[in-house]
Amino acid sequence: MERLKIHQYISFYEKEESRNETLLKFAKLDYNRIQLLYRQELAILSRWSRDFNVTHKYPYTRDRIVEAYVWALGSICEPKFGASRLMIAKYLQVETVLDDTYDAYGTLDELYRFTAAFERL
Repeated sequence: MERLKIHQYISFYEKEESRNETLLKFAKLDYNRIQLLYRQELAILSRWSRDFNVTHKYPYTRDRIVEAYVWALGSICEPKFGASRLMIAKYLQVETVLDDTYDAYGTLDELYRFTAAFERL
């Protein structure tokens, strides 16, 4: 992930004797600003997940909203695409509920029909 590399580069650059202190300061500020944005987005998703109440409504499903967000963040790390990250993470959580329902509750006949319906899309 690109942002993790940036953190590593900042650590290396801090040790350089010929570093530019202004550049280093701006790099740290930018890194911290982006981390704050990611935390805010994760807070939004956590609230959405709590309101969605997956573990109560569907106790057999996995609540993987943080994992879904990290996956979305790995795909789209640019700050301006926050709405896309949120949408991808929500989609993945809903897909997880659907997959767990498919695995836990479907009879063989229902699963064949459900799969055929998806393949027609």
